Amino acid sequence: MSSLPQAIRPNINVNAQGQPKYLPEESEIAGSGFESMCAILEVVAARLHHEIGGTVAGTTTVALISEISRLFLTNQSNKKFDGITAELICGWIDELFALDYEKFLTSLKLRHVYELSAPEVQQLHKKSDSESKKTIEVINFVYYNLYPSFVRLKAIKQVAPLTFEALKSRITSIFVITNDQLMPKGTVSSGLHGEGRFVRFCYIHYVKDLTLLERIELAPPARVIIPSPRKVFSSILQPVKQKRDRKAGSDEEDSGSGDESHSEVSRGTREERELLTERYLACLGKLKKDTQIETMQILVASSQGTCVDCQGMLSRLKIAHNTHRYSKESPSPNWVDPFTWQDIHSQSLPDQRLSATSMGQRFGEREAESIMAKRRAKKSVKGGEEGDE
Repeated sequence: MSSLPQAIRPNINVNAQGQPKYLPEESEIAGSGFESMCAILEVVAARLHHEIGGTVAGTTTVALISEISRLFLTNQSNKKFDGITAELICGWIDELFALDYEKFLTSLKLRHVYELSAPEVQQLHKKSDSESKKTIEVINFVYYNLYPSFVRLKAIKQVAPLTFEALKSRITSIFVITNDQLMPKGTVSSGLHGEGRFVRFCYIHYVKDLTLLERIELAPPARVIIPSPRKVFSSILQPVKQKRDRKAGSDEEDSGSGDESHSEVSRGTREERELLTERYLACLGKLKKDTQIETMQILVASSQGTCVDCQGMLSRLKIAHNTHRYSKESPSPNWVDPFTWQDIHSQSLPDQRLSATSMGQRFGEREAESIMAKRRAKKSVKGGEEGDE
């Protein structure tokens, strides 16, 4: 086949019987509801996954907390993302604005799938060798992920072209999430998807900061009420997305799957919840160098798209994400709840030490002890100096 410049069009994809695989028309893909910045970040995640040597069998996830202008990167293979900077990623967004689909495919070394004919793809399905299976995975990835993503990028550029610049302005730093921040050393992390890695990280460090506030900044007998994960994300991190006006006398809080019963904030009084919010705003203020953040817009995107289980979790937490999974893939063989470490396909109970709350408490206690030890040392030195005078 001739190598002509590629427009944004689907590659050829058929099944073992030679029948075309279903994919919506471009107008339907472009007209479906989606979060524009997440659509851009999905392609950024795909590029990022390629840069670290990932294959279509794995996933890289990016998550943006807009108010602190930080893009979080994480990979299920625990990659460190050496050499990746905010400036580099913003440069990629500039390239995406150009909508050069062929250049993008070439940079990811995926351009070759457009050279395959329908009979060639059909024959690949009939083969059992690893190379043929790998090629089919690449064909499906370009067909179901990259092509729809570029259709959406085209729609964004036509309707809201400033979105690309707006996204760039919100990315001034990056933070890499690795296993040592998520779980005890030696823990098998199979089933913890990229989206789960991100929300688990946020919750662990949220709990850690509350512990520090209790032990260092608040006078006894003040105590910390640890809220459920759903409450952290939907009411505290992003309260503007919740209804502020409640019926008179109503003081109930929502519950959600994956919440740890012993930490439900709904069991506290209204005054305790207000104190909790004040404490957390102080934590956020520390992130932004003494400027309090009242709300946080959180966006998440993955190189392979977001699986059904993660979509449900992100929806419950009110975190922006996109839902297109045109390949109609089967549910994950194992999916670990990021807060409790419970595998949804298993009846066995996880070790309590693996829960996000337990991890956060341990992180906080260690850091608090370190800070308090430094303070004691400073007081000791100061006391010695005064004694010498």
